[in-house]
Amino acid sequence: MTNEFNLLEKYEWLGEFWSTNETEKFPGVLRYSPQEGITVSALIHSDRIHTYREKTLYGYCQETGYLTLYGCFVMSEGTSNLATHSPTLYASYAITRGQFSTTDSFESCQFELTGLDEFCYPQGFKLRNKFTSKSICEAETSDAKIFLAKIAKGRMIGKGEISTLILLDEENDEFEKELNSFAAELMEKHNLSFINSKSDISHVLRIENKGSLSRGGILKYMFSLKQLFSLLFLRPTCVKNISLTYRDDEDKIINCQMLYSLLIPEREIRQIDKDINHHFMKVNVNNIKDNFQKIFSEWDELANDKTDIILDTLSTHIGGGYNTVQHTVTFISCLEQWYHKYEKSSESKYDCVVNRYGTNSLKDFII
Repeated sequence: MTNEFNLLEKYEWLGEFWSTNETEKFPGVLRYSPQEGITVSALIHSDRIHTYREKTLYGYCQETGYLTLYGCFVMSEGTSNLATHSPTLYASYAITRGQFSTTDSFESCQFELTGLDEFCYPQGFKLRNKFTSKSICEAETSDAKIFLAKIAKGRMIGKGEISTLILLDEENDEFEKELNSFAAELMEKHNLSFINSKSDISHVLRIENKGSLSRGGILKYMFSLKQLFSLLFLRPTCVKNISLTYRDDEDKIINCQMLYSLLIPEREIRQIDKDINHHFMKVNVNNIKDNFQKIFSEWDELANDKTDIILDTLSTHIGGGYNTVQHTVTFISCLEQWYHKYEKSSESKYDCVVNRYGTNSLKDFII
């Protein structure tokens, strides 16, 4: 099982790094933070590192195993003295547990969003949340399947161990014996050698590649979903962790983690960390689960319609002053006016936003 990295936390690991041709390996410090992203600080002088402009960099750290860093280039010249002059490399994202090429893709991508658990189930009562392996809702496009689902954490409990899940006084030995005996008989009756305890249930979004989706295409879907749910939450949200799966040369499914350079300002992190209450959300999972295919299809068409600036800015600023439908529509209208001016559209400045945002099912759920 791979380590799960929280993209809102900071990490620092010592490792060894090298380029695609492995002509020169160098020791370095891999750092990650949501504000600064992914950096590799070389610990030795190297003229090769000073001019590094390749698309990938490979490395190994004890905490991550082998990893591949993408989008690498020299960000700063670092510190210098008489003995060393070490630069710092920047990476857009990194994938653990393998050395991948720029064209390698993945079978699936699973990620969590801040606020998604509360959107799906009130976390004050999360112990009552029942697990199911079935997805809560799903959507499909020509190259991917999208699922909103639950994942559970716990441990295996064998026969005669059920009492370990309950806080019992040492004087309740007789009750403990009877409880374990009863649980063992019930497991025998249903032909179970063990059961799984429930320590936590969380909610994730999963993208399954239908075969033709590139790695970049998977990331595009991920951030499109992040923008959609930010609009549904009416507040900023952020990807907390990312898991990927691929098949190795022996056709085994390998799970790996992704670190992504979010580059989030401190102010936005504080906004994201604010408490959110399921009962006061204008929209929750019950409003979308029966119509998610339609909602996502319309959103996917919208996201591909030259509106990246609008969607990204909107998902960033909702909750930071744009927390009503009226403010939201006004904000979109202002940005749409810029597009109207830039593209010299024949529509009046507000017709475009009304036609684009006011007639689809997203409006029905938001309002």
